[in-house]
Amino acid sequence: MRAKRASAWITAAVMAGVCILPAYAEGNDSEGLFRATVGLASKNLDVQSWLPDFEVHEGQNKVTITPPKNSKGGSTSIKDLGLLVIDLKDCFYEVGAVSVDEILVDGEPLSFNNDAVIYGADDGTDNDDFRIELYSTYGKTKEEPPFDVSSVTVSDSIELTFTVSRDGYSGTKKTLCGNVVANKNSDTPVALTDFSVEITSDEDTLTPGEDISVTVEDDKFYAELKRGIYDMTVSKDGYVTREYKGIRMGKKDPYELADIDLRELGDINGDGDINVTDISLTAAYVKQIRAFSEDYQLNVADVNRDGDLNVTDITVIAAHVKGIREIS
Repeated sequence: MRAKRASAWITAAVMAGVCILPAYAEGNDSEGLFRATVGLASKNLDVQSWLPDFEVHEGQNKVTITPPKNSKGGSTSIKDLGLLVIDLKDCFYEVGAVSVDEILVDGEPLSFNNDAVIYGADDGTDNDDFRIELYSTYGKTKEEPPFDVSSVTVSDSIELTFTVSRDGYSGTKKTLCGNVVANKNSDTPVALTDFSVEITSDEDTLTPGEDISVTVEDDKFYAELKRGIYDMTVSKDGYVTREYKGIRMGKKDPYELADIDLRELGDINGDGDINVTDISLTAAYVKQIRAFSEDYQLNVADVNRDGDLNVTDITVIAAHVKGIREIS
């Protein structure tokens, strides 16, 4: 429902009476630019004002947004605040430290708790925007708002002063959760336990000396991660190790971590049974008739583990199927 509402806000937005007042540090060039949208709306969304696609520089910025004019061109006011957000566009994994420095409502300072501002908040849509959620009746700030929402009435304008950097970090850690199964492509998948998970990332995500701890409980695993891009390896004795590159940990839960599929050597289609189908799939790949559906199958089909998928692997799988010699 939130995704639909967020889309509706943009579609129905009234772009009246807004201005942008940049106040960034001298010496910034185009490399320091972000694009952003700021939104202001009443609780029931019947009064909205949006400023789309303005420039944000590294350093301090100011943006002023006013309630829209009514249908007769007169002034409106917002008494019951429903939304006050800044969306930095398409930079969720690039932006570093962010802070809100000052909020002026009709020229008067508004006291607020910066620790309660949600940096990198989910805006209900599948994008890479970095949302600074000052308040949203549909977000986490509804329960713990950074300021007394009931005291805010916007008659003239809201001016926001905020600082953005590519260095550092803003936002809390998020719990990554996944589970591991075997025979995923059969009628009876089996939950696996006693597996190992290793998660790594580059220096752009981790601070020097920072370790990533992974907790494994039965068939599930958990890790507390900052937003960023990670690599992950899942392994278990008797199964082919699966590797993931470039997992984007942020607003959305990575879809690939639900029911992670580990397979035994030779079980190309992952149904838990090594048979003629697996021979056929491997032969079709070697003869360049049909590619595998995923790279992981290359490792599963390389049954002699020489790093090269060829006729030898077909022969080994066929010997196993015929009961001549098991895959070791």
